Amino acid sequence: MDETCWVSCLRENLTSSSYGEGLETGEEPQHRANPLHDNEAGASFDFSIAPKFYQTTWFWSLVVASFLASLVVLYQLRLRYLKHQFNVRLEPRVGERTRIARDLHDTLLQSFQAVILKLSTVKY
Repeated sequence: MDETCWVSCLRENLTSSSYGEGLETGEEPQHRANPLHDNEAGASFDFSIAPKFYQTTWFWSLVVASFLASLVVLYQLRLRYLKHQFNVRLEPRVGERTRIARDLHDTLLQSFQAVILKLSTVKY
């Protein structure tokens, strides 16, 4: 049995495109080491090809988690923008109401002081 034939045949089977990445196989590729010998069983071995990083479950979980996190961040930014817009529209109204409240407070306080002075003069 010629060893170079066996090695070249083995390489031919391992570089075959019939096995994809991320494959774990229990299949038994059969290859006859020497065509002159009739070996029905053939050579068998178990092997697995590690998946690429983008074919793994943890990678896709990370992608989904990143997508959801970006949606949450965009939602928070939108809420912050709406809050700012609401405050911008509300500020003039609040300013006007504050001014009216100060005027009422000042005039009411002034009226009470006037009443107190009049009452104090009536006593004597």
